[in-house]
Amino acid sequence: MEQVKLLQDSNAAFVELGAGRGMLSLALAQMFPESLYVLIDRAHTRGKADRFIGGEGKDEEAAKVNSTTLRAKIDLRHLNFAGMPEILDKPVVCMSKHLCGVATDLSLRAIAQTIPETNSVKAPAGKSKPASVSSRFQGLAIALCCHHVCAWKDYVNPAFFQAHGFKAEEFKLLTSMTSWTTCGMGLEGDAVEHILGISKDDRALLGRKCKRIIDAGRAAYLEHFGMKTRLVHYCDTNDSLENCLLLAWR
Repeated sequence: MEQVKLLQDSNAAFVELGAGRGMLSLALAQMFPESLYVLIDRAHTRGKADRFIGGEGKDEEAAKVNSTTLRAKIDLRHLNFAGMPEILDKPVVCMSKHLCGVATDLSLRAIAQTIPETNSVKAPAGKSKPASVSSRFQGLAIALCCHHVCAWKDYVNPAFFQAHGFKAEEFKLLTSMTSWTTCGMGLEGDAVEHILGISKDDRALLGRKCKRIIDAGRAAYLEHFGMKTRLVHYCDTNDSLENCLLLAWR
């Protein structure tokens, strides 16, 4: 994030998607304690870090009026950034650690479609403006995971697969094969190898390739809106088998 200049503006609103306890925001707040942090999650979470973000641990009443932290309990499917007046005058940076399966697609769609444009950015008279995400949006960093629960009806870029000859049924097969990435963690013995003739190592490699194909479509979706993108492997597979980050910036 630092290399692509997503951490340069302390006035930015940092939106943590699928925030859970908000530990990612808590870590970033060590650098930018006065920034606005918007934590989005559909579940009620115990042990939230909200009251520690931007301070040394506020009491409950202080946490409620803390202007640097906002928590929205909402399903990402229904997320509408335009309904958050707190972020409308700020640059927006989105982030998440291990945003599960379809939640990534729902988030990308909300970013592209619901962050309102600044009033100063208007298409020239008589000309249509090329597809672009709001100029308020500076970029994102999402650690990807759980591709096996992606769904064709929610996937953000089905045209990417259709252009390469894939159909909805084949997408479902592809998502199921992504679970092979972790098959090397199983017990001794391998019934699948006996039936299909594909070793655990080969299945793990194939599963990882299936994940990256899905992620390539997501990156292409953001590029369609004028963003630059990169898929970054941020740690060794010995540390985590889910080690790919979708990075986007202007």
